[in-house]
This record gives sequence, structure tokens and C-alpha cells, in this order.
Amino acid sequence: RDVKNISVHPLWDKDTWEFDVAVWELVSHENSVSPATLATTDGPTGGGMLVTGWGSLSMSCVLPINLQGANVILIDRTDCNDANSYDGTVFESMLCAGQSGGGVDACNGDSGGPLTRGVNNQSLTGIVSWGIGCANADYYGVYTRISNDRVRDFIENIVN
Repeated sequence: RDVKNISVHPLWDKDTWEFDVAVWELVSHENSVSPATLATTDGPTGGGMLVTGWGSLSMSCVLPINLQGANVILIDRTDCNDANSYDGTVFESMLCAGQSGGGVDACNGDSGGPLTRGVNNQSLTGIVSWGIGCANADYYGVYTRISNDRVRDFIENIVN
């Protein structure tokens, strides 16, 4: 599909990765895909989520041919901001997901991809943003938090 316009969140900060979201408007509508709903809540801490993408399968940068998916859980932001993890660099416009012992995560090349939950994974809860390494213990994937009013409002104002 051809792209008509790309809008970057006006509060995006390249140093902190706050408000890491852009909306790509297509020239024509895609009618064969049901759109996800934008989450108004993050869901329960420890709740299951699905991250998908074509990013690296490991830090060795092996890229898949087929779309990959990983089951992760929502991590409390306090745990993600612990001194043994991201030490206060995960802000209100972000959320963390992964597995407590590591081993499952988004990786390089997955950025911009969806983090979903709910029935048929129809609730877009996050957007792959950043992290340290891939699937490392204590260093979860960090996602743009769709339930943040300033993130969701930005998307809705462009889409609607």
C-alpha cells in the first residue's frame, strides 16, 4: 500500500523514547483486515499478551521469513523501573512485557509492531519500542502504552 502521510507524536523524545508512536495513513483503505481496538486499560499485571513481528530471533540478528509471535506477560512498571532493571527510565507513556526469567521477548526489527491482548488479540495494548538486549532476565521489552490518554488521543485524532 502507498502511504499518504506519516504523523509522529508531537511529544516524542528521541533521548527518552517517550511517546514513541507514529501513525501511517494509507492512500487506500484495507478492507480485508479487521482493525484492532485501542486499549483503554493495560490489563492485569501478569496477564497474557501477544507480541508479533519479523524481527531478529536472537541477538545474532537471524531474521525470520514468516511472521513470528511470542506470548509475554504484563510486568508492573515498578518492577521494570527497579535498580536491577531499567532504573527509572520507563515512563507513564510506556509499559513492560516479557517473562520473569527472560527467554521470550521482542527483538531488533520488531519495533513498531503490536502488543495485543484479549479475545482474538483484538486489543492493541502496546507498540514495540525499546529494550536492552533481547529476552534478557530483568530487562523486559518496553512498549508504547496505548492506554495512556496522550498516546491514544493522538492516534484517535488522526484515525477518526
